[in-house]
Amino acid sequence: MSHTPHLKPTQRTHLELSILFALNALAVVYSLPCYVSATTTPHVHKAAIRKHEPLYQVNVHYPEIEGVPHSSAINIKIVKLMKARIKEFLTAGRRETIQSSFDGGYKVSITTPEIVSIRFQFENRCPPGGRPLVTVLPFNYCPKRSEIITLGSIFRKSVPYADLLSVLSLSELVHRREFVVTESGTTANNEDFTLSKTGIDIHFGSEEVVNACTLPEQTVHVPYAAVCDLLSPSSPIYAIALQSQGRNSLPKFTRRNLENQLGALAIAAYSHTINKTQDNAEAYRKRGNWYKRLGQNALAETDFKRAAKLDDQQKTATTITEGTNSTEVPADRQPIVVPKKQPASTRPSPISLPLAFSLCLIIALMLTAIFIVIKTMRRK
Repeated sequence: MSHTPHLKPTQRTHLELSILFALNALAVVYSLPCYVSATTTPHVHKAAIRKHEPLYQVNVHYPEIEGVPHSSAINIKIVKLMKARIKEFLTAGRRETIQSSFDGGYKVSITTPEIVSIRFQFENRCPPGGRPLVTVLPFNYCPKRSEIITLGSIFRKSVPYADLLSVLSLSELVHRREFVVTESGTTANNEDFTLSKTGIDIHFGSEEVVNACTLPEQTVHVPYAAVCDLLSPSSPIYAIALQSQGRNSLPKFTRRNLENQLGALAIAAYSHTINKTQDNAEAYRKRGNWYKRLGQNALAETDFKRAAKLDDQQKTATTITEGTNSTEVPADRQPIVVPKKQPASTRPSPISLPLAFSLCLIIALMLTAIFIVIKTMRRK
């Protein structure tokens, strides 16, 4: 028969208090990370890398992030990116013998435990006061998953996100003075984008969308509210997109009717361009491509013929211009060229053989006459 130890009331109270204290301690330990993550606000501190040498100057600013998961690892990645860009500058600068400078800045778009989005901009000046060569570097990162965010990871796999963002950018840019439709178009798959609380910002350099490189770059904002149905549920921005209440001037795009919605926007944008510049063959050609995608072959063929005619007119105009600027002139229009009088040569011209013989004969006769005269005078 087993014997159960009998505890005194005082001992039983102490045991119950010990168990209760242990359970409370475990609860505090397990809830502490949640409490810290809920109460910690992300902070961004400014840091810099500076180098000053006789032939070059480096002044690159970058952010140090606190208050997000794996912040130390994120800061290490950022510093590595900055050092890599500085190394590229220094490697290229070693072949130069003039002074140059390398400056870097950044703009933080959003910093949360789910998303860190930063856009770096670098300016390389040679010499330091000259016109800069500008390059950009977007940095979109998910701290919780420790992975880079790409456009492909944002949208569902069945969504042609390059076409989507290109058409949305086009429909916005055609209403801006700087935009010109070119053969390259608005290809929004170069990963130059940043994220915010309300949408995706697509950045275009001045050489991509404007008529002159002196004009500023362009940014197109794509609201989450317009593309929420196209986002991947596993994307780190999906929860933010569902809660986004930003202004949305675009229609809501759906997977079922996406092709028709994009086609309508693209055709309207190219039609707007054609109304402004009716000799833009590329606008006709691109609008024809969309007509063809939507099955409107007759309209597509009309646009293709118009584009081909404009191309021929452009080639003819180029040929005439080149012919006008050419140095070759038709024979009936060539001016009469009067040959220039050659200057007299300082070198004596060679004497012909008959002239030389005549001179020799005259000299001989003169010497003979002189000899006869002298001899006659001596006889007298």
